[in-house]
Amino acid sequence: GELVGVQKEVAEGLQYLHSHQNYVAPNADTASPLLVRDGAGVHLDLPQVEAASRVSGVSVEAAFKALAKESERQRERNLAALESISGVRSSVLDFIEKGGIPPSVEALYAWLEYRGIDTGLWGKGQAKHVKDFFHELWSGESAPLTEESQRVLSVVKVRITCKDSEGEWALYETKQKFCRDGRVRERNKPLAEKKRPDEEPAAAALRGVVEELGSALTPEQLEGAVAKLDDIEQWDETLYSSSFPGLLTRYRLWMVDVTIDKLDRLHTGDQFESVETPDLSTGKVHTWVWRPFGPLQRAQDLATILEARYPKDEEEEKNLLSQGS
Repeated sequence: GELVGVQKEVAEGLQYLHSHQNYVAPNADTASPLLVRDGAGVHLDLPQVEAASRVSGVSVEAAFKALAKESERQRERNLAALESISGVRSSVLDFIEKGGIPPSVEALYAWLEYRGIDTGLWGKGQAKHVKDFFHELWSGESAPLTEESQRVLSVVKVRITCKDSEGEWALYETKQKFCRDGRVRERNKPLAEKKRPDEEPAAAALRGVVEELGSALTPEQLEGAVAKLDDIEQWDETLYSSSFPGLLTRYRLWMVDVTIDKLDRLHTGDQFESVETPDLSTGKVHTWVWRPFGPLQRAQDLATILEARYPKDEEEEKNLLSQGS
């Protein structure tokens, strides 16, 4: 390749390894440049560096610093050329390769496509749109993306119960209707809210109550809602989300018990609806029902948490099964 001597500026402004401007060695057999540039990039000629350091008093470390500077300049030149050819900003290219917060919905599409995630089903049926994922990232509800094909989400599950003469009951959301396009998504889960960065699980739980149940409650009920801090449980799960098909999601989960005065079957009936207004979210109608809840359901919740915290090794599971048969 072309042999090039690169100007060497030493820290603290000492001296140069070469006279000053870049030059092309006139004869590769006799010239002794410290850097060799070829098709693979810029390389440090260590024997020549050591020889030059003995003559000039400049350390090998200074030469490495010069190489790093030249490599960074070359990277900037490459990015500028790529931007000119493709019309895509380097910030977008960095995001597609390394992740972070997407600078645009289009960049998020490219990040997904680059990792082989098909978004053809997104926005159909119960699945959400790519722009919903974009909003989730920018709001802080989902952690910044990385090089891995994975979404990381912190979610607080809110358990609301009541008691009457017929027993104990838990509030479940059976479905959501999206105001913007009329799509209906089946839920059959307790209220759940994405936790923002630096937000306490209890605060996220109460925010979820305001956003999703607020239209069905009075200001006094909302103000008096209490999250039971002593009952908070935390565990992790990794699975594919129905909201964004094909995208693996790692969930950091919390269970928080919340009590709300007069939120019970006597005051709401067995089923009721609430409206999540667009200024709080994307605009949804929630349908809620009271379902029987008791020791068995609590034990099942605890078993779910323990299984996620202490998963059995596959070989251990086989041994346990064989011993029991």
